[in-house]
Amino acid sequence: MMSLATLHTLANAALKLVRTHWRMVSRLLIGAFGAYSCAEFFGFAQSFWSVVTALVVIQANVGGTVTAGIDRLVGTVAGALVGAVVTPILALDAPVWVALLLALVPLAFMAATRPGYRIAPITGVIVILAGADFHPFWLGAAYRVLEISLGTVFGVLVSLLVFPSHAHRGIRRQCARAMGPLADLLDRFLTERGRISVDRINPLHDKVRAAIAVAEKSVQDARREPGARHMDLGVEIRALRRIHSDVIFVGRATYDWPPEARWPALDHAIEELSDVFHRSFDALGHALTHGGSTAAVRNLDLAIGKVIEALSAPPEQAADLPVGAQQKLGVLPFTIQTLRRDIVDFADLLAGPSATDDDNEGGDADKRNEKATETQTATPVESGKTDASPDENHTASITPRNKVNRDSTGGTGDAAL
Repeated sequence: MMSLATLHTLANAALKLVRTHWRMVSRLLIGAFGAYSCAEFFGFAQSFWSVVTALVVIQANVGGTVTAGIDRLVGTVAGALVGAVVTPILALDAPVWVALLLALVPLAFMAATRPGYRIAPITGVIVILAGADFHPFWLGAAYRVLEISLGTVFGVLVSLLVFPSHAHRGIRRQCARAMGPLADLLDRFLTERGRISVDRINPLHDKVRAAIAVAEKSVQDARREPGARHMDLGVEIRALRRIHSDVIFVGRATYDWPPEARWPALDHAIEELSDVFHRSFDALGHALTHGGSTAAVRNLDLAIGKVIEALSAPPEQAADLPVGAQQKLGVLPFTIQTLRRDIVDFADLLAGPSATDDDNEGGDADKRNEKATETQTATPVESGKTDASPDENHTASITPRNKVNRDSTGGTGDAAL
């Protein structure tokens, strides 16, 4: 028999599952039974197509549902039309495979252009093979369009009216997923200076990219939602990309850290800086998902100052470092100050509408990102190379805490991604 502890764990897991997904389950149930009831009321020949369509169309958010509904409706209409055009050749005693070939060639090309149109060849095949059951033959195509249109409309209405979940609210939640891997990545770059293992950091890069990819999908869905044209979608993703690129530049600065450039005061200052950065990322992640204060980022100035002070007073064994090694030590303050600036910008963005980019500023940032992409090479900390330097667009000066420096938001953008 299972122990009480096991039962308690299972009960908590089940309760968490219910709390997380009960809204989606409710939408699916209402959509399925509602579409079936309407199809039966109108006397459709095959009402199950309305039910299946409603279940397929209903997505996690309104934008995704609208996108899936439009794709399914377009694919259904195209498949039904092609099937209705091809079906008459069966009356001329043409083999069925000829009719299927004539219908599937154009519909397969259509499905290849967009995955959401895969219903098109399916509908075409059904119309051709089931055409003999309807008189006249085109009646089957008409029923298929009506049944799937009903399921699509019902699915969209359910998503809009029953516990609606909007895609633009999920963008920040997905961005928050990247904060933990970013904090771990930066911690490895700072604390493992000169001993960085590519095998240990690449999985963290992958987690950040995965979170950004899901967030970008949410942006695409959000653009389909009512009122989306008045929103600056994706501003959080642009800020997150800049921070990720800044973290990578810190890795470039510490990848081939000279062994002689390690002394107790510097090690202690960098460990403290890593801890402050970690708390800052935690604060940003919490603000993205639940709101709240991002005041933890304001402690970065003091921690960065200690690192700069430690670097400016090296012990005797580090005084005779080669010129290349001395330049490497000078790059670290440059990169961490740049990262600090973009983190503070992100915190100010989350603090309220006054800190968000407007459309023109966002466009300028994207242009700067594209320019940076053209001028940069592969990330050394991911490929093992160390011959790159930080983006010249970044500035080493520390901007005022209470001001968002929008001229500096170009960063490195997509270059390291």
